[in-house]
Amino acid sequence: MQKFSKIAQALDKIADSIESHGYIREAYELDKISESLEAMDIFPPEAVQLAKELGITLNAQNAAEIVKKYLNTNPAGNVGDKEAMGLSPKLRSLAMLAMILASSFLSQVEAKGKPITVNAPQGGTITYSVNDLKQLEKGDPKSFAIVMENYQKQEAEHHKSRFQDSVNVDDAQNSRKPGQADKTVKNVEELKDAFGNTARLITYTDGKKKLEGDIMHGGVSLRDKLVRSGEIPFTPDAPMVKTDRSSLPRQS
Repeated sequence: MQKFSKIAQALDKIADSIESHGYIREAYELDKISESLEAMDIFPPEAVQLAKELGITLNAQNAAEIVKKYLNTNPAGNVGDKEAMGLSPKLRSLAMLAMILASSFLSQVEAKGKPITVNAPQGGTITYSVNDLKQLEKGDPKSFAIVMENYQKQEAEHHKSRFQDSVNVDDAQNSRKPGQADKTVKNVEELKDAFGNTARLITYTDGKKKLEGDIMHGGVSLRDKLVRSGEIPFTPDAPMVKTDRSSLPRQS
């Protein structure tokens, strides 16, 4: 799982970049591809394909809505079953999709081998075992759908955060100059101050640090602080830190 999410999140970064340069339509097309890739990680292939045939790009929110509305609908179409015989082909497909989505969610939780904890609509969190979810699926499909949606959103945010951390580390590693000794990055901090200055503080596993840019920190230059404490070497061509707020955009 999650093999497509990294590609999708990389596409999101590209889409944001080209949108900032005015390529709105191209960014929109990339967003659609990104959504399709993310769905392939969250949902089983048969659900993605069936949804596509219905003109739906699955995400946590619309999947929950489908489960809420159609989970109790009988899609089997057995002979003599008046309820099933009365369903249109589209409703049968939606009911089947709801069953696949619910079953897939239960399988994901069961594969974890432990209960899941999700945010509750009223605030706080609630923990559910697989058996709890199975009972909820049968007795209260709407609540089951809400739990499914909240859990999938939490998982998406978790993997997005992990992806961004890896991007920051990769960027820091790629910023090394040719011939510079290879170091393993332990942490990267993105910093900014009230004057519009930005900086990136890179800490390596050997304890050494590197500062890209500079900010005001406690009324003085952060670079000067780190140089005086011996945490980074003095760099004569280091950028000057701004201390004039008049150049910042005015807030309306």
